[in-house]
Amino acid sequence: MSIRIDSLGVEPHRSDAAKGVRGTGIEGQDKQAAQPVSAPQRPDQVEISEAGRALAAQIGTEAASAGALTGERVAEIRQRVLTGAYDSTAIVEEVARRMLSSGDI
Repeated sequence: MSIRIDSLGVEPHRSDAAKGVRGTGIEGQDKQAAQPVSAPQRPDQVEISEAGRALAAQIGTEAASAGALTGERVAEIRQRVLTGAYDSTAIVEEVARRMLSSGDI
């Protein structure tokens, strides 16, 4: 079985990153290895508005009051895992049931 693809006379779409690479890797064309061409360096910048900062602060406060995971809570859970607090079949089944019912899986 063989597959043949005829050229439709359309150049392939190439990303800007790919356009800066020399060498096609196609037999009979450019035999040199592909070499990246360095792109001009443009520093990225982000500016967050005061409204955005206020919203982030509000969300952080709401998450903390809703029982979001803090470093202290993570350390507590980790310690319980290491001491075997969750090694019973009943606990494993309950955790699995809650994970499935939460829709995260």
